[in-house]
Amino acid sequence: MMGDQLTQSLNYICLDADNPISIYSGGCPCCTFYPPDSFQLPSKTIESSLSLDGQSKNLETEPLMSSPLQIMQKINQFYTASNTTKTRIDQKTITIVDTHSHAHLDRKPILDYNLSTSVDEEKNRNSENFDYNIDVVSLICAISPNDWERTIDYVSKSSLLLPALGVHPWYIEDTFRRDHHNEKNDAEEMQVQNNYLRELESLLLKHPSCFVGEIGLCQSAKNIRFHPNGKKAGLQQQMQFFEEQFRLAAKLQRGVTIHCVGYHKEMLKILISIRDEVLSSSASFDKNHEEVITNVQTKLKESFPPVMSFHSFSGSAHFVNEILSLEESILFPNKLTISNNTAKKESRKKKSQFDPKAAIHAKSNESPMFYFGFSHYVNVSMISNSSSTKSQQRNKLALQAIPLNRVLIESDLSNSKNALLGTVGATGYLSQILGKSLEKDILPIMTENGLRFLNTGIRLNSL
Repeated sequence: MMGDQLTQSLNYICLDADNPISIYSGGCPCCTFYPPDSFQLPSKTIESSLSLDGQSKNLETEPLMSSPLQIMQKINQFYTASNTTKTRIDQKTITIVDTHSHAHLDRKPILDYNLSTSVDEEKNRNSENFDYNIDVVSLICAISPNDWERTIDYVSKSSLLLPALGVHPWYIEDTFRRDHHNEKNDAEEMQVQNNYLRELESLLLKHPSCFVGEIGLCQSAKNIRFHPNGKKAGLQQQMQFFEEQFRLAAKLQRGVTIHCVGYHKEMLKILISIRDEVLSSSASFDKNHEEVITNVQTKLKESFPPVMSFHSFSGSAHFVNEILSLEESILFPNKLTISNNTAKKESRKKKSQFDPKAAIHAKSNESPMFYFGFSHYVNVSMISNSSSTKSQQRNKLALQAIPLNRVLIESDLSNSKNALLGTVGATGYLSQILGKSLEKDILPIMTENGLRFLNTGIRLNSL
């Protein structure tokens, strides 16, 4: 039986970083210019394995696990195995954690992700096949000040839902006042409502279980394509909005869910600059004095949100390693110092000397700060529908570069009926690319990672 709290999700990012505006659909907030019926489940095959240098190990191909329903059925078979088998799992509820959803938008559901038209109908029709309760815990992400209250109201309906409030790079314009009586269409025509950040802070203080998001940078956002002063001005505007919201999240110590498409270099630059502010002001600290090191470490941690997720991740393995190196320098500042005079040069030129994989958990009591989310709707479609072999390889290599305790699954869809299949659909992709058991490894680890991410993001001991 499906749980009464079958949750929600939306569809969001949909731009292949190599081929922007090339593959999407389905009512995604980013891609409203695509018709809803343009979405198709992947039908292509992908190379079965890649070496770390991106070269094929062999020419064999295998079908990608492209049907979320088939994946759900496989999971169900595992949990409903006979009592006489060794695989029997004695539990009544399966918890799935959807770390990025926009279900509050209540857009037209995508049929390929519909398990049933309603929970009750599914119980009656498939009671023998789905005899476990399934709880979908979801982070419901706002996209604009116009839907902040709607998001808060939506999550109040279930204890399995958490809110995230922020301004998505596609909706920056919603924070502006436009002079409709002035025919001129230039930068002076728009004035930022300076109270948007104050309003956001007020809501975050009022709702202590609230994340910040969805925020970020996007190369195909409207303000990049149509900014009156050009793309560079549009990017600077995005960076300003992202950094303002990111610093607010750090100030209040709230988790962040990040949209980053095509601007990973710029994203890294912002994050490094925030770190360097602290390191530059503490350039002469005694690296052998434990109390001093702890003080610098505390300042660094307070300059960043407790957890951050790059949702529907489309970056490279190189970006992953740079982020892991950045985290190491935050957790272990005695390994890296930057003087006031050379901070800018170092952040631009000096490559990290860290071994990020070796330092993931140098301290057993340190949980990850940075996570990387994957969705079936975005990542699987990107891999299967992209005409670029380079893009396919890059996505696989990026996933393989991420320590498993930092990987999250998400639906990234805009209707609650798509939540379950939209989220578990990503587990089949992870299982195939990482070569791990879907039921025994991927699913339980993703649940553990998701709950840890959400708990750390709002500083709760438990949901």
